[in-house]
Amino acid sequence: MNIYDALETRISCRAFEDRVIEEEKLLEIQQKINEINSSEGLHLQLYGPRVSGKPAIDLQANIFAGPVYHYIACVSHADAVSREKTGYYGEQIVLMATQMGLGTCWILTNFNQNTLRIKINPGEQFVAIILLGYAMKRIPTQQWLIRAQFRKRDKALSQAIETDTDQLPEWFINGVKAAQIGPSGVNYQPTVFCWKHEQVSAYMPKAIDLQDVDFGIAKYQFEVGARIKGVWEWGEHGRFILNV
Repeated sequence: MNIYDALETRISCRAFEDRVIEEEKLLEIQQKINEINSSEGLHLQLYGPRVSGKPAIDLQANIFAGPVYHYIACVSHADAVSREKTGYYGEQIVLMATQMGLGTCWILTNFNQNTLRIKINPGEQFVAIILLGYAMKRIPTQQWLIRAQFRKRDKALSQAIETDTDQLPEWFINGVKAAQIGPSGVNYQPTVFCWKHEQVSAYMPKAIDLQDVDFGIAKYQFEVGARIKGVWEWGEHGRFILNV
């Protein structure tokens, strides 16, 4: 599976098989985490089963099905850009895990705090968790209903775009569509992408929980979906600068 297939097939997995992830896959994920933490100053942490062999974390039973033996605790400096970077680089890991055949889910709540393992240094904050595991082959009805309820909040493409022309390049449209199918807090999809004076930028019109993380996720999804080389500036109204 290539990254474009992963972009299309990834869903927020809420039903997991009772199965641990193979060591070679965990090592590859850990290597990616080490690279991100070193280059971006983040504090992502991979955890596996508890000493007793129990799942890594206890999840809210009416939201999730099956045990989760691995998760990534996302910790960053306590500022908006660091949280945005957590979303951007965390989503890189999510798509990488999808290519490995793993199921993933970004969460902030719906778990037992007493089972959370995490290290937070002074000046840092807990941002989110990325669940990792194998998706059930047959998803229980309850989890399908939860997914369907969230998908009711899908926005029309026009709601995610601001433009000064109706002649938009195909790569820009593809990038916005990719951002829209990416994960966001209860599927609010807060990011708006702008095409003005032939320049791309992005912003968020209102504040919600996890917004900065969602912003980073959306930027990375756009970047992959556009299939064009470029780099994002961090922060609100940051531009997507093409590599020409």
